[in-house]
Amino acid sequence: MISEPISPLFRIKNGRIPAAMFVSPDESSLDAVLDAQKRGKIGSAYVEIVISCNDNAKSLTIAASEEIATAVVPHNYSEDSDAVENLLALLDEHEIGLIVIDNFPCKLDDEIRRRYKGRIIVVQPSLMPAFFEDDLHGIDIQKAVLNYGSKVAGATVYILGDTPDENKIILQKPVAIRREETPESLDHRIRVAYGEETLPKAMENIACAEVKKIRAHNIVKKYI
Repeated sequence: MISEPISPLFRIKNGRIPAAMFVSPDESSLDAVLDAQKRGKIGSAYVEIVISCNDNAKSLTIAASEEIATAVVPHNYSEDSDAVENLLALLDEHEIGLIVIDNFPCKLDDEIRRRYKGRIIVVQPSLMPAFFEDDLHGIDIQKAVLNYGSKVAGATVYILGDTPDENKIILQKPVAIRREETPESLDHRIRVAYGEETLPKAMENIACAEVKKIRAHNIVKKYI
């Protein structure tokens, strides 16, 4: 028997799980993830919708050019019950089974965390637990890394837990710091590094396991 309940929102479309990417208003790894899909590096999931809190986000333009659905939420949407309900309805409409958080600067609502527990992948642009702090985001992380005098930076992809201690690291990608590195150049190099390899691999690993779980659940249901 399957011990964990399968969310009714969870659907498999053509053998793949629809994913929602919550992205930064600035640079994200969306283009690299889409390229990985096209090259078959991600075979168990695909980007169904891209969500940002800025309607000028570069990723929204990339998504639209690939005929992928997009949405913009208010920066403080988690404080507005109507906005949260609208977002949940949107995720339901697209039958989302996997959420990817790529430098999304807004708080993730508690109800979304509850519904998608175990299926929220987060990219942290540092080698956790280093520089994993509530007041460090985006380029400020790389400023802190360089100010500290670190020789190696990088990114961590993890499954979001109920508390920071319950976050489950999936993969990490180290990036050597160059002599004349700037926060901007380091941030870009880290995004390229995890976008090309680490995030697609993590998405495939999690999605593949979930596809197997759903298929097993459906087989059990057939004989009940």
